[in-house]
Amino acid sequence: MRRLRGWAWLSGLFAPAEGSRPAAGAGLVNGVAVGLPLLAGVVVGDPEAGALACLGAYVAAFTNKGGPRRQRTAGLAVAGVVNALAFCAGELATGLFPLALALLAWLVFLAAMGEAVHGTVTRLGTMPATALLAGAGQGASGPSDGTVLGAALLVLAGGLWYATATGLLTPAPRLRSVLTAAAEPYREADRRLVWIAAGSDRGDSDHTSAVPALRRAQQAALALHGPGGEEGLAARVDPLLRQAALLVDLTAALAQTGPPPPPIRPQFTAAAQALAGYLSHIARRLAHPGHATAPADTARALKELALACDAMRSRTALGQEPYAMLARAGRQRRLLERIHTAALTAHRQAGALAAAASTRLHPAPPRKIGFDAARLRTAMTLSSSSYRHALRVTAVCAAVFILVTVMGLPHGEWATLAVLRVLRPQYGATLERAGQRIAGNLIGGTCAALLIAGVTDPAVLAVLLFAIISAGFTLRPVNYAFWVVFGTPLVLLIGDVAQPGDWASALERIAMTVLGSAAALLGGY
Repeated sequence: MRRLRGWAWLSGLFAPAEGSRPAAGAGLVNGVAVGLPLLAGVVVGDPEAGALACLGAYVAAFTNKGGPRRQRTAGLAVAGVVNALAFCAGELATGLFPLALALLAWLVFLAAMGEAVHGTVTRLGTMPATALLAGAGQGASGPSDGTVLGAALLVLAGGLWYATATGLLTPAPRLRSVLTAAAEPYREADRRLVWIAAGSDRGDSDHTSAVPALRRAQQAALALHGPGGEEGLAARVDPLLRQAALLVDLTAALAQTGPPPPPIRPQFTAAAQALAGYLSHIARRLAHPGHATAPADTARALKELALACDAMRSRTALGQEPYAMLARAGRQRRLLERIHTAALTAHRQAGALAAAASTRLHPAPPRKIGFDAARLRTAMTLSSSSYRHALRVTAVCAAVFILVTVMGLPHGEWATLAVLRVLRPQYGATLERAGQRIAGNLIGGTCAALLIAGVTDPAVLAVLLFAIISAGFTLRPVNYAFWVVFGTPLVLLIGDVAQPGDWASALERIAMTVLGSAAALLGGY
C-alpha cells in the first residue's frame, strides 16, 4: 500500500496542470531565440563565446511575459541589460565573499517583494539573482576571453538577441487563436455525445476535459475586452461561448438520464451520433475556417426519434410499456432537441466569425506599476505574508550560499538556485516543487551525463540543444517537472561546450540540487 501511495505521489508530480496545454509555437520560437547563439559560436569557431551568449538568451527568456510587441521587446531588452550587469557583478565579486553575499541577498529580497517595489522587478523575477550566481560560477573558472567585461558583453548580446528574435518571430495575435480555443468545448461536447451514443460510462462521469476547455476559451476571449480589445468582435464571440457553455451543460444532463429505453435505442443512437457529427463540424469550422466538411443531417435523425417516441407513447396508453420508461424517453428527446437548437445557433455564429479569423488583435499593454514608497512601507510589515516570505527565502538562500562557499563544494551555485526555484510561500507548494525539481534533475541530469560522455562534437550539441529548448518551452506550461527534465540538460550541455566531456559535473549539480531542495523544505517548514 505504501508503494502504491508513493507511486501515486510521484506520478502526481508530472500530472498536467488543469487547463494547461503544450505551447508548440512558443517552443519553436524559444528554440531559435535561445539556441541560435550557440550554433553561431560553433560556426565561427568559438563555441565557448556562443555558450555565454546562449546563457544570456536563456536567462532573458524567463522574463518574457508576453503582451504587445513593442512593450514586450523593450522589456526584454531591459532584462538583458540588467542580467548582464548582474552576471558581471557575480564575476567581479567571486573573490569578495561578503560583497557577493550582500548582492545575492539584495536581489533575492527584491524579487520576492515583486510588485510592492516596482513592476519591472516583478517582470525580472529571480533572473538577476540567477545571472549573479551564473557569473560567480563563471568567475571561478575564468571568463571565455580572459576578461570579465568580455564575458558580460557576450551575455548582454545574448539577451538583446533574444529580445530582437522574439520580437521578429512571435506572430501577431489574431482572432484565429481565439476561435481555436472556442472550438475546444464544442469538440468536448461532441466527444461526450459519441460516448453517450455508444453507451459508455465516460459520457456520464468525464467532466475533467469539458470544463477546462470552456475555461480556456473564455480566457482567450478576454483579449477582446478591455482597452486593447475589439468590442465588435467581442460582441460576436461571447454568444458563441454562451452556446458552448449551454451545450456542455446539456450533454452533461443527457448523460445523467442513463441509457435510452430499448424501444427507442436505435433512433436515439442515430440522433446522438448525428448531433455529435454536427458539433464536430462546428469545431472544425472554428479551428480551421474554410476547411470544414459539410455538416451532418440531424433533422432526419431527430424526426425518426420523434416517431419512435410517439409509437412508444401509444403503447404506454395501452399498458404495454411502463410510464417511467416513456418519461425517460421524453426527457432524452427534449434534451437532444435543445442540443440541436443550440448547435444550429452556434453554427450560424461560427459561420459569421470564420471570415474574420485573420483579423489582427491588439492586446492591451500590461498595467504599469511604478515605485510607491507608501505601498512599500505597508508591504514591509510582519503581518504581510509576502514580506515574511521575502525574509524567509532571503535567509535560506544566504545560508545555503554561505554553506557551499565555506565548504568549497563544486557547483555550489546550483544549491542556491534550487532554493530560489523551490521555496514557495505555502509549504505544500514548496513540497511539490521540491519533489518536481529533484525528480526532474535526476532524470534530466542523468540523460545529460550520458550525452556529455557520448557526444563531443559542438555542432551536434548545438542541434541537440535546439531540440531540448523547443521541447522544454513547449511543455513548460503543462508541468514544472517537465521543464526541469529538459531545463537541466539544457544548462549542463551549455556548460559542456566550455568543459567538454566533464560528465561528472552533472552528478555534482544533481547533488547540489538535492541539497538546495532540502534546505528549501527546511526553510519552508
